Amino acid sequence: MTGMQIAAIDPHGEWIISKAVCRIFMEIEIPLFIPLVLRNGIQSAFIFRLICMTTVKKIIDQKTNVIFSVSSSDPVESVLKIMRDFRVRAVLVIDDGQLKGIVSQGDCAIKVLLPHHNPTKVTVSEIMTHAPLTVSLSNSLDECMAIMVHKHIRHLPVVENHKVIGVISVGDLVKNIIEHQGHQIKFLETYIKGHGV
Repeated sequence: MTGMQIAAIDPHGEWIISKAVCRIFMEIEIPLFIPLVLRNGIQSAFIFRLICMTTVKKIIDQKTNVIFSVSSSDPVESVLKIMRDFRVRAVLVIDDGQLKGIVSQGDCAIKVLLPHHNPTKVTVSEIMTHAPLTVSLSNSLDECMAIMVHKHIRHLPVVENHKVIGVISVGDLVKNIIEHQGHQIKFLETYIKGHGV
């Protein structure tokens, strides 16, 4: 399967939609299914919207791929300035070209600002997530969704041949879903016309 997969499932049949995709759709409040009445006027079906096998490479190719990073010895203040100036919610930690960690807004807020620590004194290594989970260009968006949902994270560094080439966020996934809505509408129009709904 490639790209957007749409399946009409009988209510008494089995779900084939991934739980991770369900969770993402619910969190962003996009309806998962649309009830349809088929020609016989009795049987109903649900149109499930699935995103399967769209790869990370497609998302990375569409982004500017400016990598915002700091070193592990930098003060947290440096991270906060990057977040403020470039409106990003996570910053990578790279030492000597190698990914060492990632710092999120939550890390800064909970581990530094809430306890009233001085961000000019606390180093990135003290609050960063060490050895973060990563994905490669060949990973699917469905796999990224599953990782984000089960690990409760919103950003995944993209690493290829031991080199950091970008970051994919939950926002990127949502944008991709929205871009597919036009295709879904066209499909549904064709489906309805073809089945006399």
